[in-house]
Amino acid sequence: RISQTFNDLSAKSNVALGQDFNNLIGKLKANNDKLGSFRNPQVDSLIEKSTELAKLGNLPGDVYQVIRSELTSSADDAYRAGNSAAGKAMKDIRNALDTSAKKGLTKEDQALWDSVRSQYAHLKTLVKGNTIEAGNVKPHLINGALAKFNPQMYKSGQINSPLNDIG
Repeated sequence: RISQTFNDLSAKSNVALGQDFNNLIGKLKANNDKLGSFRNPQVDSLIEKSTELAKLGNLPGDVYQVIRSELTSSADDAYRAGNSAAGKAMKDIRNALDTSAKKGLTKEDQALWDSVRSQYAHLKTLVKGNTIEAGNVKPHLINGALAKFNPQMYKSGQINSPLNDIG
């Protein structure tokens, strides 16, 4: 249901890649250029691809969704490979695309977008924390999932989530 709602909202969105998107590309490029011979080739490639994307001006929602999924997977791969600079740059571009997609929706659909994103984030926490068995959430395992999600915030009591009430 969450996935279908995202697909429906994405299909409605006019993803306009405006000045904010271009500013982010410029910032990523400037930061990578400062590294000189230590510049990150994966970030260079991302900047090149993002610049080409920005030249399109607008993306259909289904294209946005495919690119977003690819950026998320590539960022996760980069982090696992120890390339946090590339992973962060990919997530920054993905987040900028998300912002553009949300702006392309009506106010009512933007509220639904925020709600579904929140639900999906909670679901990911539950799945990654192995708290679901046979379709049922095991409340006694939720605290462990929250601690696994962000150990520092969990220890300091800074995780603001409805899952806190369940765990």
